[in-house]
Amino acid sequence: SNKNILLELLKSHKMIENTLLTRAEVKGDSNLLINHFINLAGYRASWQGNKEWENYTYPKNFEINKNELRDGFLRASAKELSYNYNAKLTDGGIFKVTFFYSNQEFTKGFLDNLMKTIIAYYTEKKTEKALNVYKYAKERYDKLYANLNGTQRQLARKQDKSSAFVFREDLTPQFKLSNDIEATSQLLSEATKSLEAAKMSLVQETPFIQVIDDVRLPLSQIEPEKVKYGIIGLLAGIIIPFALIVGFIIAREYMQTQKSLYYKN
Repeated sequence: SNKNILLELLKSHKMIENTLLTRAEVKGDSNLLINHFINLAGYRASWQGNKEWENYTYPKNFEINKNELRDGFLRASAKELSYNYNAKLTDGGIFKVTFFYSNQEFTKGFLDNLMKTIIAYYTEKKTEKALNVYKYAKERYDKLYANLNGTQRQLARKQDKSSAFVFREDLTPQFKLSNDIEATSQLLSEATKSLEAAKMSLVQETPFIQVIDDVRLPLSQIEPEKVKYGIIGLLAGIIIPFALIVGFIIAREYMQTQKSLYYKN
């Protein structure tokens, strides 16, 4: 089931949108991938004279669903790039991802950042519940630890001010602080166990996803279907002439048969 979820994330346009809002270096320029795409796809040149777009670049802190116009172009760009992108799950349980684009630096940046984006998103969602439990346990532990330290300091100050000649009634605040310290210590001991259990649960819930075949430059140019079409062309070159010859022979025999019948009549 987890592999099916990952496969859907690999196909998600939303993940492509998030990836386009990450940085990569293309032609020596470190910028958001969406801005690189605008330049590489020729949009920048086509926007000359359009005050709304001609000088616009997506900022590094751009947030989706804040601007309908910018969101629309980002979504359209993700859809356009998805036509050059494919992800599938092999029989061995490994995901194979392919992406074709004219610029190899953009191709590498897109694939590298897409993997990081998906892994981070999947890990965040997979560990969300365990992380909330851990945060609660950590806050409780920190609060009890701070209270214990504060109470111990108060008791120490009162003990420093006490002399040997003091009524036991005057020691009541010290007794109370001692009881508070003992109670808080017990709670802190329980909180420590809870925190350790939360840590272990978080570790167990954190998925391990590894990229086993990364993208490295220079990329070799791939022309998909070239070999297949070459074979189809070869077969067609053999089959069509053969079919024509067979058809010619059949037609000739048919004409001769018709001719002989005509003369008999």
